[in-house]
Amino acid sequence: MSELSSIGDRLRDFISSTGLSVAKFAKEVGVPQPTVSSYLNDGREPGITFLMKVKLRYKELNLNWMVSGEGNMKTEMDQKYEELREKYYHV
Repeated sequence: MSELSSIGDRLRDFISSTGLSVAKFAKEVGVPQPTVSSYLNDGREPGITFLMKVKLRYKELNLNWMVSGEGNMKTEMDQKYEELREKYYHV
């Protein structure tokens, strides 16, 4: 994935990758939907508590990517799993 300019952009990209709406994603990580929306739309940056809630729910998330934009969205192990899954199961 290309480097996205802000943490809000990367969060939006990650939420999109889950296939969930913003409201459903917020519920999954246990935060109010307006909080997530403020990260996406108002330029407000999420704190460590929010990021840890997301990481606990979505272990495949590469926090370095989320915070800095460097690397891949998913951890290397998950990238390899996805490649093998696509290769052998044509998913």
